[in-house]
Amino acid sequence: MTEDEEKEGKKKIAWMMKAIRTLVSNPKWMGEETTSNKLRASLSSLQQFDENDWDHLWTSSEGSDDRVRCVTIGLYLLKRLQSVLISIPPSPNQLETLSIQDQGFVRSLFELIVRWGMVPCLDDGVGIPLSRRPNIIRLAYDTSVDYRGDDKMLIHITSTITDIALDSPDARTEIHRMIFTRHLSDLLACLIQVSRSDSTLHLHITPASLSQTPTPQRYTEEQKTAAQRSIHLLFDACPLIYAIEALFSLLSSPGPKWYSSAVGRLLSESVTRRQGLSIVMDRMLLRSNEVEPKAVDRCIQLVCTPPTHLSKEEYYEKMAVQLRGLVVEGREKKEGEEKESEKRRRVMSSVAEMIIGKMMNRERDLSVRYLLIPNISPFVLFLRDQHPSSNEEMDTEDLTKGILYEEKEISDSVRYIERLVVGNPPPYQYDILSALIPVMGPLFSLYCFTRRSLIINIRREIENIMKTFFTWVEGSTTVFKQLFVPPSLMSKSQGMKVMQINADFSFSAGPSGGAILRSTPSSERDFQWEAECAVGLLKEMGNTGLIGDLFVDLLNVFLTTHSTDEDDMRERLPLLGVLIQMMETFGDSVLRNVVQVCTFLRNLLESAEEEEMVTLALGVLTQLLSGGTKISKEEAFLLDQLTPQLYTLSGHEDEATASVAAMLVKKIELFQIDERDPAVFVDNRDDDEYEYSIQSIMEDLQSEMVPSRAYALVCLRKVVTKKSEETEKNVDKFIQLFRQQLRDEDSFVYLNAIQGLMALGDIYPARVIEHLLSVYTDTRQPDLERLKLGEAILYISKRCGETLPVYAPRLMNAFLSCTKDRLPTMRASSLSNLAELCKHMRFALHSYIVDIMECIMSTLSTDKEAEVRRGAVFASTLLFRGMGRDIFELIPTYLRSLYRLLKRTEESDADDVTRFHAKIALTELANAIQDLGVI
Repeated sequence: MTEDEEKEGKKKIAWMMKAIRTLVSNPKWMGEETTSNKLRASLSSLQQFDENDWDHLWTSSEGSDDRVRCVTIGLYLLKRLQSVLISIPPSPNQLETLSIQDQGFVRSLFELIVRWGMVPCLDDGVGIPLSRRPNIIRLAYDTSVDYRGDDKMLIHITSTITDIALDSPDARTEIHRMIFTRHLSDLLACLIQVSRSDSTLHLHITPASLSQTPTPQRYTEEQKTAAQRSIHLLFDACPLIYAIEALFSLLSSPGPKWYSSAVGRLLSESVTRRQGLSIVMDRMLLRSNEVEPKAVDRCIQLVCTPPTHLSKEEYYEKMAVQLRGLVVEGREKKEGEEKESEKRRRVMSSVAEMIIGKMMNRERDLSVRYLLIPNISPFVLFLRDQHPSSNEEMDTEDLTKGILYEEKEISDSVRYIERLVVGNPPPYQYDILSALIPVMGPLFSLYCFTRRSLIINIRREIENIMKTFFTWVEGSTTVFKQLFVPPSLMSKSQGMKVMQINADFSFSAGPSGGAILRSTPSSERDFQWEAECAVGLLKEMGNTGLIGDLFVDLLNVFLTTHSTDEDDMRERLPLLGVLIQMMETFGDSVLRNVVQVCTFLRNLLESAEEEEMVTLALGVLTQLLSGGTKISKEEAFLLDQLTPQLYTLSGHEDEATASVAAMLVKKIELFQIDERDPAVFVDNRDDDEYEYSIQSIMEDLQSEMVPSRAYALVCLRKVVTKKSEETEKNVDKFIQLFRQQLRDEDSFVYLNAIQGLMALGDIYPARVIEHLLSVYTDTRQPDLERLKLGEAILYISKRCGETLPVYAPRLMNAFLSCTKDRLPTMRASSLSNLAELCKHMRFALHSYIVDIMECIMSTLSTDKEAEVRRGAVFASTLLFRGMGRDIFELIPTYLRSLYRLLKRTEESDADDVTRFHAKIALTELANAIQDLGVI
């Protein structure tokens, strides 16, 4: 635009504003000749700038109601002013063309048009009542019952203002802004009234909506269609937040049913637009300090109801992206974010989780297809051959690289599942959990990988998913055993379709410390490692019911898959290992159902042909008779039925097997005649019986059979926990007995020895700790025994609770001195023990923290053994993780030096594992200090 054209345009604006000021400054101009002449002169003078016959506009409106005449002239002034403003963009140093005063006059003109033009044409209850509107101008005539506009006038007003609003909306003039921010609700109310036909309104025009049978009404079908199309165009032109705010304003006042229904449908359709869901949530939930449950229910109901113009499938597909964004991104902590903004994100994320839960409850298949599968695609990929909906074509370039999913994609998928599982109450939680059954296998594979590679950033989320799943899902025992039992054994045992996992894909470590999914050649699964992870997961869950049921199920699988085939026998070895590991880890918890266990043992002993089956049966029975399981008289009858098979085994060619079988026969016989407490064999004895028990225990400790030695340690532990005078006299002897068993190579035995030392430590902590520490620091003792003693000392220390600081000086000195031991493994173990001790002592550490930090830093800087440096880094990780923010009150002066040392270790240490642990330690430190600005 040339300078002359710009000057000409500004002159037009000045003359138009003069006419507008005359019109709105004194709306009584119709009855005052002076004002009337002023306005006519202003309109006539505009003819020098415009071809429109302004004088004709004046004369043609004569004879009309004064208010109608005023509205007609005002509309023409608005339309011409808009066209001029569009042609003259604001100068670079000026954001707006109109002055603040001129904008005030234009706002007054809009209000005049609404009050004298729109409102009188609307039906009762339609639009915003005058009582709720701000009175920014004084009108000469009030809108009253005796003054009603006609439908022709309404059509003229709405079409004119719609044209103004849609005239070059990208230019965004002051008039655009006034319509969208102040009067969009008025314009929509008028358009809704015109467009209603059998109470049906579509924001998106379709052939079906235009071909409905017309009902005789005061608006023609052409007018209705034009109004519908105008609504659609307005929603496209204006920011969505203004449109949604206008719809909520229209719903805030009671109106006819057809009108409220039409506005509600428009609001429902707005949700499907980009950012529509978050805008609606913000408007419905976050306009007050507290989130009201009723508002949450209304919001969920609105979003879960598809609009009429879309099929359910189309609606679910459109909503999937928005819901995922709210669930995943809503829980990510953003640096420098204000508390109010964080609260807003979390509220919207929680409601989005509940929306998905309700949609899953209403339309399970559609929800799985659009809300679940696309958002957990890394895990669905493992099931490509089983789920047609997951067989999408992968990117060729990604397949060539071998990387199918990056770290963020996998972590987002895990967090998406976790938020849906944790954030939904029953019954919606159950619907989601049951839909996740097919991907539990891949999830468990990722869990096993995180345990092996020490990735902690998503392991907690997976554990939460697993815990919730196996707590609430019916029949979860069947799913759990399929996670780690070889599929061939499952199919042979139950003849059912089992969970198959595609071996062409595997998880591996990513560059940022997370997990990535790669395309790899087929390889055999490590069922032994998966079994260990399963037991670890069960330990984390602590679900005794699941543990007992699973143990019995696995026993049945082991029994029913008996075969002499070498391949089958090799597949059953991991299953045998997990059964033994469960007995070692959970003890009596695995024998919760005595009837099932006894029935299984009878069947197993009757068909026992292999040595491993005999060993398993004797081990389970030994655990059952150890005294920790309460056995009723009715259940004791089942034990008696096992004695014939045990008598047979007592003559077994293997001397150890025969010895254990004979011992078990003896225990069952004692059990039958013990009328005081059938579950306990060594409790409440007199002195003679006490001596007899100790003698029997000593004999069993010399046995070559592992179950006999383990059983003897269990009995010995029961003896020492009675706190009798005899026990107190022989504490040192008992300590010595348990110590000797720490040298046993079998973990089942030495773990029971540790349990015995812990039991003694609970009763006589000072004597036991002092005795064990003296041996622990004695370099003349066997190295393996010292390592195991360190583990026992740590367990006893943890159980001291609030009395731990009493024993802290001796413990700290012992562990610190052993960090300089000649044996690298001993140095690494001592560092780890130190960190665990710090986690439990917290503020009682003041006297020792300097020595601990100097020890860790010195080890990292000078120790040549990679294993020890790993221990030092791991110790710092445990220290940061256990103490959290308290670390800043304990070692503020060491943080910067330790941070730099860990950073250097991460970048330059020769050992890959040490560098990896240093990265984890830095992450833990960053989590603790990110809000404090320490580094």
